[in-house]
Amino acid sequence: MVYFAYFHSITEYGIIFWAKSTNICHVCTLQQRIIRIISGVEDKNLCRNVFKELGILHVQCQYILSLVFVMDNQKNFQTNLFVYRLDTRNKNHLYLPIANL
Repeated sequence: MVYFAYFHSITEYGIIFWAKSTNICHVCTLQQRIIRIISGVEDKNLCRNVFKELGILHVQCQYILSLVFVMDNQKNFQTNLFVYRLDTRNKNHLYLPIANL
């Protein structure tokens, strides 16, 4: 329950935008470390079966699932044409909001 309340909620937030980052390998390593701590598995053992037992997806699988959700529900997302009202070659691409820092 702690995993889903804390780590999963953080990784799931905005995963479509940040999952192609070079830091994804660090997130995967951290996820495996957390799973090992929760289940008490030693570092040398594979934790693939532990993921299955706990019903937890790898970060890469979460990313793929999120992409499938977006593609199935494309009509609910804005396109570049809707936002910019310009007829460009990227007009049908989904609009990616930019964070103002």
